[in-house]
Amino acid sequence: MALTVESCVIESRVWLSRNIKAYPFPIAMNKEMNHQMIDELEQVFQSEKIRNMYHLSWRSSHEIGYAEQQVLQLKYGINHKRFEDRIYQMVEDRVAKLMIFVGADDHLRIQMHGEGLRLIDLWESIDDFDDQIDNAVEYAFDTELGYLTSHVTDVGTGIHASVLLHLPALTATGYIERVNQAASQLGLTVSGLSELSAIGSGDLYRIENHVTLGRSEREIVDTISEVVRQIAIKENDALETLMVSRRLEMEDKINRSIGILSKARLLDRKEYLEHYSNVRMGIRVGILKDTQVLKLDELLFQTDSGVLQMTCGKLMNALELKAQRASICRVFFEQEA
Repeated sequence: MALTVESCVIESRVWLSRNIKAYPFPIAMNKEMNHQMIDELEQVFQSEKIRNMYHLSWRSSHEIGYAEQQVLQLKYGINHKRFEDRIYQMVEDRVAKLMIFVGADDHLRIQMHGEGLRLIDLWESIDDFDDQIDNAVEYAFDTELGYLTSHVTDVGTGIHASVLLHLPALTATGYIERVNQAASQLGLTVSGLSELSAIGSGDLYRIENHVTLGRSEREIVDTISEVVRQIAIKENDALETLMVSRRLEMEDKINRSIGILSKARLLDRKEYLEHYSNVRMGIRVGILKDTQVLKLDELLFQTDSGVLQMTCGKLMNALELKAQRASICRVFFEQEA
């Protein structure tokens, strides 16, 4: 059984909150200020270095439909309802997985995400992009506090880094509660997927910093990376133990989930997450040899309600969503068989 730290990790995210000194925070800006700021940033993004690095496209929040609002919350943690009273822009390079929200909660929220444990790489890329903007505009910055933001919890470095982990063994053994307590002492939070209220739904947990003051950006990224590695080691040890002490039960659980995902006609999101977790565990312990973890993780996002509606180009009721989710799963497992 070959269990690695990386195989516990689904995705990494890093984002920076920044504001321009010449303008008030977005909540206090009028339309004229908003347009002026957007025009200024458009000029900055047209610099030769940024154009050579990224192919950015702009869209207004008015162009975002209900389904895409759900996707934005899942992928970027952006709750559109918080900003319904203001116009903000989304600037995106889909290939580089770079997204910049202009005029939402702060003037700039620069975010990148990627598969696996890539916090350092993502931070270095964002830091380079941030430097290009910093050379062209003056950020709101205090020599003692650091970067000034619309949320007091972001003041300081303005950085948030997070990793989405799959931890079924730690959940099954109850050790996840100790992980939560230990993470809190290090200034980190442990939560479930943003769309679900119950922590760890589908055995998925997001590890993220909630302290941005008093540490450098690199220290925060390094701390999370190290904590994730330690958690992954504990998960692998616990999973090995379960596969020795309860192998028959584990194999039964895994194969039942394969049967449901490959044959079901209706699947709600909660049920899907439960079976996804079991199948992913089966891949990691070597019971399932024909399915790749990365492909299964892509299915995790493809079966989200918002993504399903965007893909189909229409709003669907609960029954239609269940049917479409089940259909995608059946096709996936037919191809992987």
